[in-house]
Amino acid sequence: NDYWQAFRQERDRTDKEEMDRLMHRAYENAPTDIVRLKLLDGDNTTCSSPQKSDLIRALDPGTLSMKGVGEMLELFSRRAKAEPNGENVYIDIEQPDPEGKAVSLKEIVEKPGNKYVLVDFWASWCGPCREEMPFVKKAYDEFHDKGFDIYAVSADNGDRLMAQWRKYIVDNQLSWTNVCNSELHSKAHLDYAIQGIPDNVLIDCSDGKIIGRSLRGEDLAACLAELLD
Repeated sequence: NDYWQAFRQERDRTDKEEMDRLMHRAYENAPTDIVRLKLLDGDNTTCSSPQKSDLIRALDPGTLSMKGVGEMLELFSRRAKAEPNGENVYIDIEQPDPEGKAVSLKEIVEKPGNKYVLVDFWASWCGPCREEMPFVKKAYDEFHDKGFDIYAVSADNGDRLMAQWRKYIVDNQLSWTNVCNSELHSKAHLDYAIQGIPDNVLIDCSDGKIIGRSLRGEDLAACLAELLD
């Protein structure tokens, strides 16, 4: 616990450019395999999912038999199919919009004029999602006319939250495609191995390939500027 807390404090002080070095050092010097598993979980490292799987399989056999390790490997296996590795193609989604009409991701990717589509996983009840929304809106307003579009997948479930979702869309003028599923863990979230929200995937409409993942804050607009300016 002391090692983990010290790592978190150092991580919070470390620039993004130095994060990989910090992660490598922390992993190599970790006092136990439990800490190594924790370091591989979530977004603590920029390692690809196949790399994470290889690191886990290299741990002590006793660690591999622990509860939850198999689930981590299964998650990384699914996530490997939705990472920007130069080969992965998007997985289609079809869910209802605020009026109840089913809209597919494929429709938006293949919509004439669209060059890049962001699949944005969020929910109206999610505080970090609401904090992220101004960055998403800014990117949409700046690059929509140049070929950028959004397919937003909400995790709001149940009548009350879905009503809140519809109101949030109107109040905040989210004019892109919004869909929602009443299931708490939808097939879309499983297909894209969503561990937590907000999260997103950027698709190149020309070939359907995934070219970006977890573009948060100013990173989204910066990426689009390189692609569309």
